[in-house]
Amino acid sequence: MSLLLTNGTSAKLGLTLHTGDLTMTIMDLVGSPPAGFRNGTDRWYAQLVAANPATVPSILEYLVVTSISGSVYTIQRAQEGSTAITAPAGTPVTFRLTTGCLAELIGETAFTVTGFTLTPMAQIGPPATGVWAAGQLIVDAASNLWICVTAPGSSTSQWSLLGGSDDSPV
Repeated sequence: MSLLLTNGTSAKLGLTLHTGDLTMTIMDLVGSPPAGFRNGTDRWYAQLVAANPATVPSILEYLVVTSISGSVYTIQRAQEGSTAITAPAGTPVTFRLTTGCLAELIGETAFTVTGFTLTPMAQIGPPATGVWAAGQLIVDAASNLWICVTAPGSSTSQWSLLGGSDDSPV
């Protein structure tokens, strides 16, 4: 199974999505699905997003796309602790990096990310000192993206490389 990512891809629901639906129809796709997406094998994270985030929470539901046939996407509903909702046609759909996506990338499920605040660092590699919580993200001086995967209750920070040019072990 492969986890696939894209940059800046979004769409709108083409039809109302009801709580029991396991497929969604999209329209107005900006960008494209990941190249070479393999139905039933690959996964692509998606979110239903409020059209007016000033009046309702921004993320309404987290989804995982498991199959694509034209504008019909087979989905796993209510991911990452969200609840399956009924969303009207026209509801924005985004495809972006999420906590669940990060957890799948590093094979870890015991952390949370409350925002995507990236802390720039002056050195190359993960921080050697300091107090860091699981889920914190840093970008080192070589533009490598690191996530803290410290186990709950541990006093030692452990890091996993998410992307960049440094292939050195942590």
